[in-house]
Amino acid sequence: MRYPLHIATDMIRWQMRNWWAGNKRVPVVLMLEPLHTCNLACL
Repeated sequence: MRYPLHIATDMIRWQMRNWWAGNKRVPVVLMLEPLHTCNLACL
């Protein structure tokens, strides 16, 4: 898996909450990591 499961589920949960609340546009931050070598130790 490219990302840890808890990160993927938290993101899906956040998106669903915004969708259910009727928010059409929400901010999403994209971290560009072209080689995907970050071990996400900061999380």
